[in-house]
Amino acid sequence: MTTASHRRAVRPAAAGVGVVRQKFRSPPYRLRHPGCTRSAHPRHEDSAMQRILVVDDDPNERALLEAALSLEGYTVRTAGDGDEALYVLDSERPDAVITDLIMPGTDGLGVCRAIRARPELEDMSIVALTGGEYPQELTGLCDVFLRKPVDVGRLVDTLQQLAASKLLNALPLVGHGLRW
Repeated sequence: MTTASHRRAVRPAAAGVGVVRQKFRSPPYRLRHPGCTRSAHPRHEDSAMQRILVVDDDPNERALLEAALSLEGYTVRTAGDGDEALYVLDSERPDAVITDLIMPGTDGLGVCRAIRARPELEDMSIVALTGGEYPQELTGLCDVFLRKPVDVGRLVDTLQQLAASKLLNALPLVGHGLRW
């Protein structure tokens, strides 16, 4: 039983690299293959949302979200607090902002208020994250509220739904050839 495929399977284990088989549940999201271009990525075929600004004072949370969203094909920019996020928004126009609500300095509510107050940013999608309860003052300021720890699959699905609704809202309402 020493076929070529058997030898190939055994050789890495003999070299000190083994394959461990575990029973595990597949992740609730699909990761992009490293060689796959963004346009070929199934989540972005018709998506209008590809640039994301992640705002969080926790560097671990920022790095986790940046890595996960980058693997999903998004272009991710990060900011460590609300003031830095507003500075980024002065020079760049992401498609969506994912912000933690509780941060020192300008918090997530301040970021949401500042975005909604600027006419050129009023249609920007905002996803608010926090480990606590939903703050009533957030009503009308963000599009979606998610509780931490956030499930990356759910976050990606949320971004896709926001992109789809943005595309639908951009379509002209004309009835060419349609009878109502």
